[in-house]
Amino acid sequence: MIQTTSKEAYDSVDTSRIQARVRDLIDRVGGCTCDQAMSLLQLTHQSCSPAFTALKKLESIRDSGKRAPTRTGRNAIVWVASQPETLFPELPASKSEMKNRLIRAALEARAGAPWTKFDATWADFKRNFA
Repeated sequence: MIQTTSKEAYDSVDTSRIQARVRDLIDRVGGCTCDQAMSLLQLTHQSCSPAFTALKKLESIRDSGKRAPTRTGRNAIVWVASQPETLFPELPASKSEMKNRLIRAALEARAGAPWTKFDATWADFKRNFA
């Protein structure tokens, strides 16, 4: 059973800001342990650990399968972004850009490269602009 004061303290903390800082760090460095995040972001364990737990539940981060030593020498999970968050997601190629890719693939194939790249580019062009 959670003590009333503990519940009040838990409810009073805005974890979304800390989660955003942790997620941003993971994106910038390509993955880290909770201990590394605590050190780099100058957070306490009580602030940082719940952020990792929440991000994991939201499936925003995942276990990379790698381990790294903490400051105490114990191994810890290296967490990575499930999918990188980007401010500017990649836009689909325009028809003009796809034509240029198709021409490049044809020229490369005529010069001796495998025709499979041309075939894949042609299929992609037809799928998007047929």
